[in-house]
Amino acid sequence: MKKNKRGWIKIAEAFVAILLLAGIVLFVISKGSNDVGSDASALVQDIEISILRSIELNNTLRAEVLATNGEVEWAAFASQAPGTKIAIENKIPRNLNCEAKICNPSGSCALSGTQEKNIYAESVMITSTLNTFKPRLLKLFCWEK
Repeated sequence: MKKNKRGWIKIAEAFVAILLLAGIVLFVISKGSNDVGSDASALVQDIEISILRSIELNNTLRAEVLATNGEVEWAAFASQAPGTKIAIENKIPRNLNCEAKICNPSGSCALSGTQEKNIYAESVMITSTLNTFKPRLLKLFCWEK
């Protein structure tokens, strides 16, 4: 009888060891695949926040954004917010494509076209200067080239 118990114990030990190894391998594989995407998204998010923060803190660019009316698509930035467009273009890295949009805070503010890639979006609310209170939402959309 003791011989049979030893055999079952060894089989159970081997089974538990295989389960542990399989669990560790699956954990490492799943952890590695998620890190690649999250690193890229965190990097793009940091870039977007930096660009929006520089516009938010510049009084000239704030006034320019607040002076716009209605929704301003990226194509219309050259005529309605040229300084803001230049500030954004000068800070975009070469590996990213970015577009911005100025909207009313109460409405939706979505990218007008479609992209086949992951789009990362950040926004900032520009509320007022000393002379003007007309809140505007500046939203920046970026994707990898």
